Amino acid sequence: MQIGAFLERARQSWSARAADMLAVLVVVLAAGLVNCGTASAQHLPLQIFDAQSGLTNLSIEAIAQDRTGFMYVGTEAGVFRYDGVRFAHMGRAEGLPRAGDVQEILPAPGGRIWVVFADRVFLAAGGGETMSVAVPGLPQDLPSHRADIIDGDLLLVRGDRLLRIHAGASGSLSTTVMLVQTQAPLDSVHVDHRTTWLDCGTALCRLTQGRLIPLDPALGLPPDRWTALLRDQTGTLWLRSANRIASLPTRGTRFKVIDVPGGPGRYGSDAGRLDLALDAVGDVVTQGAHGLLVHQHGAWTVYDHAGRFSYGEVTAMLRDQEGSLWLGSKARGVARAIGLGTFEDWNRASGLSDDVVWGAARDGAGTLWATTDLAVDPVVDRTGASLVVSTAQVGAHAGNVAATKAVAESVTASPQPLPFQAYAMATSPRGQLWVGVQDGELIRRDPYSGQSVSMGKLPPIRNMLADPSGPIWVGTRHGLVRIDRPDDATPALVPDLGSSDEPVFAMTLDTTGDLWVLTRKTLFHRDVRHVWQAVMQTDPLGGYQTHEMAFARDGTLWLGSFITGITRLHLDHDRVVSEDHLPSIHLASQEVEILHCDPAGRMWVGTDQGIDVTDGTSWRHLDQQDGMPGQDVDEGAVFIDHDGSPWFGTAGGLTHLLNPEQVLRQQRGGPRPVITGVSVGDVRLPFATVRSGTIHLHWSDDPLVIGFSSLAFGLSQSVHFRYRLRGVDRGWVETDAREARYPSPPPGKLVFEVMAVDPLHRLVSAPVRLIIKLQAPWWRTWAAYLALAALGAAALAAIWQLRVRYLLARQHQLEVLVEERTREIEQARVILFKQATSDSLTGLANRSAILDRLQEALVDAERTGSPLAVALLDLDHFKRVNDVFGHLAGDAVLREVGARLDAGMRDRDHAGRYGGEELLLVLPGLRPRSYERLRGLLAAVFTEPFALEQTTIRMTASMGVTWVLPGDDLTAMIRRADAALYAAKRSGRDRFVCDPPQT
Repeated sequence: MQIGAFLERARQSWSARAADMLAVLVVVLAAGLVNCGTASAQHLPLQIFDAQSGLTNLSIEAIAQDRTGFMYVGTEAGVFRYDGVRFAHMGRAEGLPRAGDVQEILPAPGGRIWVVFADRVFLAAGGGETMSVAVPGLPQDLPSHRADIIDGDLLLVRGDRLLRIHAGASGSLSTTVMLVQTQAPLDSVHVDHRTTWLDCGTALCRLTQGRLIPLDPALGLPPDRWTALLRDQTGTLWLRSANRIASLPTRGTRFKVIDVPGGPGRYGSDAGRLDLALDAVGDVVTQGAHGLLVHQHGAWTVYDHAGRFSYGEVTAMLRDQEGSLWLGSKARGVARAIGLGTFEDWNRASGLSDDVVWGAARDGAGTLWATTDLAVDPVVDRTGASLVVSTAQVGAHAGNVAATKAVAESVTASPQPLPFQAYAMATSPRGQLWVGVQDGELIRRDPYSGQSVSMGKLPPIRNMLADPSGPIWVGTRHGLVRIDRPDDATPALVPDLGSSDEPVFAMTLDTTGDLWVLTRKTLFHRDVRHVWQAVMQTDPLGGYQTHEMAFARDGTLWLGSFITGITRLHLDHDRVVSEDHLPSIHLASQEVEILHCDPAGRMWVGTDQGIDVTDGTSWRHLDQQDGMPGQDVDEGAVFIDHDGSPWFGTAGGLTHLLNPEQVLRQQRGGPRPVITGVSVGDVRLPFATVRSGTIHLHWSDDPLVIGFSSLAFGLSQSVHFRYRLRGVDRGWVETDAREARYPSPPPGKLVFEVMAVDPLHRLVSAPVRLIIKLQAPWWRTWAAYLALAALGAAALAAIWQLRVRYLLARQHQLEVLVEERTREIEQARVILFKQATSDSLTGLANRSAILDRLQEALVDAERTGSPLAVALLDLDHFKRVNDVFGHLAGDAVLREVGARLDAGMRDRDHAGRYGGEELLLVLPGLRPRSYERLRGLLAAVFTEPFALEQTTIRMTASMGVTWVLPGDDLTAMIRRADAALYAAKRSGRDRFVCDPPQT
């Protein structure tokens, strides 16, 4: 027996191999050949929508969804609608401007939407006309929650007023002033269960009978600008400011207020963009300094740059009707967060040594370990702690109080990856981690001391199983090994499974605790007497193709194959009574990689197309559309955690299903088909007409094209369609395309039907209908034939008129085109002028431009006799900044100096870069001895320190000032200012000197 020889050689060289192994570990770790950190950052998959999706403007200001399910996005260039395939720019056909900064979009009854621009509000109708009304204007770059819905009306904050806009039966919008606030400007409005809240200064106020009532101070809400408000599914009220998050439970008496984890980041000066939303499971989501914050299980989980959340500044959030979270950014378009609240994922980008994960296990100290193609990695799971050591475990390990304290201190450091390629792991009764390396090395890691020791050499190891009765079973390429007393100093490695040296494919325990082993050819059972029984030969089931097994809750043994799916064995002790095949409709693929029944009786089946799970009554499919990092589940890569939640290894990383019970209870919505458009030839009907359900068309030789899609955005990759046009199609037509084309349909009343089918999730929608009334052409009637002969001349005249109209329309198009090109040329001229006159680093005028400004000021001063001052400003010791921090840091200082200087200048003052770090200031109207103005200008620029990447520095400047004298020219003034500047430097810097001196 080959395995016996392996064990004998292992026993003979045990001491030498253990010492060698420890030496190798020390050398490898010292050389830095392994990753020295844990995989702590979760990966959040995002579906990105940008220009390739039809979103031609990527600066998102608002996101909304109407009652039908269409998504709407407000940008700096108008409104875009998403139909499940692409974004389409809404404009004149919908009664909306094609350009303009959209500040808010909110759903309205009847499938309509409210669209708020800077100075006008639109109610875009689903089946009627669009209405609009003018409102007091606001700056376009002033984001905030300035609108909400109450009883279908729009509440709108404008400066010190709260407006209510109502859509009347006459087809117009009326505006009512509900409140005029004179004490502090109104920044935001929120409607919560018919209660209207307003952010009035640094307080949160409730609108009651036309009066603002501040929140009761006894509730403990500190003064702040609370710009975001949300009521979650438990009734808890959540508030958000730039620096704080506050929450008040339904029956709470005081707010719980915390500082924002990670700080406000970019939102410290942009609090109006802050938002609160719910994810798929009802957890609260808000913006973080560099990503998202999700409130899970009483703590905030951070999705940031460490987890490769590089989406940028989040400006809008919305939970859609399916529960998915949509995000809008300032410059990167729209994203849909996939699996947020359902899965948490780790991959190479978020800290694992490799994306391919073969298994997971948790040791006695609470650390989760994942085996990859490159190493065995520790993972920090959603609790944010990689080590949770119980006192009982530590005490059992140490044996006394002093040792217990020492061991507890030893596990506070983060565990390090193990530099092995392994496929199998198991945890001993005392929590030690056993790792089966691919080449047969057995490693035992003590979680309390952090030491890893080689325990022997076996044939290549395929799998491991921890038996609740104590031993650990190791399946190898040449038989089975039992590790007795795995927590002893020298545990015994005992060959088992009789004389069989076949490769062990799978091991499992039945409901009584007996061990079952599946080898390449045979299914074995180890009974209560510890006697092995050969139950059956597996060759009829596919030989090497049958490689996974698990006992279901009803006692049937499920066998999984690479090719033929799942076979279920009905057993009577060691005898197979009958067998059947699991219907293929339950699985996304017949290539079975995982079979595992968890303690709750759920059977988990992993394939190359994701996960299928059943609780015995219903099935549910999970894949990348639900948040998994990869479709292809790796062989045997499943681990059930202490709370019953499963971990899976995939070709794309490690994934954790947070709440399996909720996923199985949750009824996935149907594919939700919708008709998105109808066109005849090149003419496309208005979207509102299509949504009415009935359209009237004149018969045409041009093809009739009907577009359709699915508004179940989470199923977009697995949905196809069935459609038919009654009276034309003989039956249902199957298609993966999103349109139906009919070259020449017959006139009359036609009914088009379409349904969406998702075979992967076993979902079929009800059909959606569109009635098409196609009027017969007039020339198909006898009366038309007779009239046609009599009206020939009139027809020729009509053709002539149509030709004239066409030419006029074409002329108009050319005029519009010329106007657009002229506008583009003018815009290009403005851009070129700015480039020619501006300094690219500081943003101030360049040398040529500032000298022109000085010459103009000299002429004006000579003409009017008004005073004129010229100053040369030089940064003190600027070369040290470049030498110490680098030229990029020096550029950053110059850029900030330019910005501060520009902010401190009067409207008629000018500043420009004269050369290097020297700046030239032209100050018309500044009288001699205006020292306070000069000191104030220097203070405005140099009082505050300048922020660099890792530190801040303080800068000073020297300045030489001169005033215009009779007969002065440009050169004379600059010469005197330059002399005064060098006098200031010789006098000790950080000052200004006037030339001639002022008394």
